[in-house]
Amino acid sequence: MRFKNRRGIPVRFILALCLLLSGLLLAGSGPACAKKKPVRGVDDNGNTWRYDKKTKTLTFSGKGSVARDSRDVIICEYECWGKEIRKVVFKKGIKGIEYLATDTYKVEEIVMADSITKIGDYAIGLSPNCRRIRFSKNLREAGTNSIDCQGCRELILPDSLVKMDSGPFGFFSHNLKKIHVPSRLEIVPIGFVYAAYGLSQIKLPSSVRIIRDAAFAKTSIEKITLPENVEELGGSYPGDEDDVYFEGIFNKCKKLREITIKSRKITKVKENAFRGIGKKVVIYVPKGKGKEYRTLFRKKGALSKKVRVVEKE
Repeated sequence: MRFKNRRGIPVRFILALCLLLSGLLLAGSGPACAKKKPVRGVDDNGNTWRYDKKTKTLTFSGKGSVARDSRDVIICEYECWGKEIRKVVFKKGIKGIEYLATDTYKVEEIVMADSITKIGDYAIGLSPNCRRIRFSKNLREAGTNSIDCQGCRELILPDSLVKMDSGPFGFFSHNLKKIHVPSRLEIVPIGFVYAAYGLSQIKLPSSVRIIRDAAFAKTSIEKITLPENVEELGGSYPGDEDDVYFEGIFNKCKKLREITIKSRKITKVKENAFRGIGKKVVIYVPKGKGKEYRTLFRKKGALSKKVRVVEKE
């Protein structure tokens, strides 16, 4: 049935006309690059940017942070090149990346100068085709989903990195096969290498004190050693109680067979910390800690009674 107004004009025609007019209005009020794409300019924080059409490289220079406009509206002219950019470079002087206000879906490489100390939440959002990331050697902090690393096979995280929020590199690191964990890291965050199906081994530094929920969930890790200074397992960040997955640190690690715990300091095991561990896994603990850890892991961490906890010299 075709509805008509009082003058007999089909409503379908009126809607189509409205859509056409609105489209023309939007086109007329769009960014300046709709007419002519600029290749250089200044972003909202006073940093200069330049786009090289030949190399398809977007380069930032300055002394501030590359960030989204405070009004949460993308007004940066380099947005015009979003779908063409293949490489993003942050030159010496840039201090941080809070949000790269452009489409980075096709970006293949990201290069950070050593002046960068922080990459904030969703700093470089959806970039599933990025294969190479050169991190700043002075990077200290990475926010939630700071860089989408699902396309990377290897991540060499700088030893300067001491703080990471939940899912710092996206929650689906499908292609990741190798990762260097920073030597001074104390808290392994929620979803650290979540769903890194190709990751079969990981070495944790002795600095690690806390390992959060789902840190290694859905990976192909076969063996792992929890170092001597670990004090707490599972749970979320303080003040972030709503962001708890309750999946378990090793949930659905189907190839996991052995967990060696060197620490004698574990006193806190949060709810479901051991949920999802296969029945064939053996947990080796320090001599004299068998009964204590066995009770703690099962009562607090939901460890199955079928999983053996064995003392080891």
